Amino acid sequence: MRKLLLITWVLVFQSFSTYGNSIEKGIICKFLDGDPKYEFEILMEFETTFVKKKKYDRATSETWIMKTIPSDVSYLFKGDSVIKHYFTRKNDLIILNSKDTQYDTETHTISWKVFENDLKTYKLELDRESLKLDKRDYTVSYKIVTTRQCSVWSVLEYETKLDDLKIKYQENYDKLRDKNKI
Repeated sequence: MRKLLLITWVLVFQSFSTYGNSIEKGIICKFLDGDPKYEFEILMEFETTFVKKKKYDRATSETWIMKTIPSDVSYLFKGDSVIKHYFTRKNDLIILNSKDTQYDTETHTISWKVFENDLKTYKLELDRESLKLDKRDYTVSYKIVTTRQCSVWSVLEYETKLDDLKIKYQENYDKLRDKNKI
């Protein structure tokens, strides 16, 4: 009887999640404010460098496919890493890729560094309460260059949302090719 109570007690308390815990959650963030040029720096470099060589060209969601400014970004917090998910195109297929890095937590923020173009370093800082994601230029006085509003999802919901986005982007890309004969 005691073993049954102990097992029940352990299972009940194991099922409670910790308030504000970022581990094993995903965020999808939409552009809110800032300078769009910071969103396109890496995209332009990939287009000019890699498309000519017929390798992957990078896309950040709708920016590339729908030519709108700017796009969604998505991150998954798993263990000690934050995993950025982004879409690429190889030939006529949209592919979901990922890149991970370590993150740091504070009482009210989660932050991580990103390196772009080998020249710029940015720090992404997520406000844990408002879910606003600031991209700060780490090389120029820590200035906020863009702000995004994020939505938080369980891992399963996050993966479903990414699958839905992939399908949507593939359909949008296919529409751009509708009149092609080959």
